[in-house]
Amino acid sequence: MHYLTKTLGLFSALALVTASFAQLPQKLERGGDFSIRIIDGRYVLTGGLGGSGSFRSSALRFEFLPNAGLDWQLRVRDLVNAINSDYMLRWNTTILPNGDIRWDMDATPNECTTLRIGSSDINFKLTRIWGRITLRLSELTCQADPHGRLNRSVTVQMDETGGDQNNYLRLEGYAFCVEQPLFFTEGNVFQLDIRGYGGGLPKSQGNLNNDCVVDDADLLIVLFNFGTSDAANDVNGDGIVDDADLLIVLFNFGLEG
Repeated sequence: MHYLTKTLGLFSALALVTASFAQLPQKLERGGDFSIRIIDGRYVLTGGLGGSGSFRSSALRFEFLPNAGLDWQLRVRDLVNAINSDYMLRWNTTILPNGDIRWDMDATPNECTTLRIGSSDINFKLTRIWGRITLRLSELTCQADPHGRLNRSVTVQMDETGGDQNNYLRLEGYAFCVEQPLFFTEGNVFQLDIRGYGGGLPKSQGNLNNDCVVDDADLLIVLFNFGTSDAANDVNGDGIVDDADLLIVLFNFGLEG
């Protein structure tokens, strides 16, 4: 019994050490999705079309792509609401040595769409769009998503870092969809102020009480609701609280988001 107690104590200590050294990018990935908002920025159009002004977005939610780490995607119109295009843009991840995350995107839609300037929609052939977002991660106490876009608590905050060299959006195309030098247009978005939230653990990983850790409290919830069809406590969403839900909690026991 004494040996067993010491062994269990050693495993507990190792679990605590492992949790204390968990990297924020890993926490971000465990959450499965994140919310992000471009708080402010500037844009300039030159060439066939001209103009300048502010650039911002409402808070949006994005899921990480399956089996692709922290990569994600969105439509052109979600990134630049002035461009009426459903072309999908994939953002590829690089985790920098200091723990910052850099997302890069480079796409060639080559499609004729519309670009809103002021109150007018102008035919515009979007030939290329590319950009970079670099965010510094910081740890939060478990709390509701301040953006209100995620259905779970979060533990990671992300803020723009690295200035215009590491945070920008650029595009090229042709006004009126006429591929002539006279109509060639370039766009540049810069001075970006970005804020994101993520981390935490979804219910699907056994975090039933939304406290960012799978522990005794989650185990008790499953046991007390065992055999019921209570959707709030059905971990895998199959319509019943049963062995499958119990196994998920046990398998992830001690996991922190």
